[in-house]
Amino acid sequence: MTAGQELTIDIWTAKDGIAMILVMLGGMPIEAKPVSGSPPYRVSVRVPPTARMGMSELVVMGRGAGGSYPVVVDVERAEAPQSIRVSPASLDLHYIGDRNQIRVMGSYAGEGEVDISKSTRLTYESENPRVATVNGEGTVTGVSGGSTRIRVNRQFSVDVRVAGIVVPLPQR
Repeated sequence: MTAGQELTIDIWTAKDGIAMILVMLGGMPIEAKPVSGSPPYRVSVRVPPTARMGMSELVVMGRGAGGSYPVVVDVERAEAPQSIRVSPASLDLHYIGDRNQIRVMGSYAGEGEVDISKSTRLTYESENPRVATVNGEGTVTGVSGGSTRIRVNRQFSVDVRVAGIVVPLPQR
């Protein structure tokens, strides 16, 4: 689904007489809509242009009817960013298992910078996954001592240094 897109939702419930439907995206309310009549209810909501990009849970709640099972949706922008900035330029992970986040900011006309780090349109890749791994949301994890580079969309890179320190687990 695209940020700014109109989304139509059909709500099937055994409860009659629900007066208000609340639509939540990623844990944040995006719109409350009055409904009337008998189920199924149909509501249209607009996905906010500023919605966090990437995978989020969409939940519909009705007063007196509880909430729906979450539906996982991918929220993206219709247009590509005019420019991208990746930070930090380098990461120091202080021990094996240490983690840090790469932030990717996209510039859009009239909006300035928007955090697009969790966009599914980005790819993250470690040049040496034996030293550090990176997940699809840009979280880097130290695996062993050494240095490597994390590539973002094969255009941008972040230098990563991992200290080869093993932190022992606490004894029980």
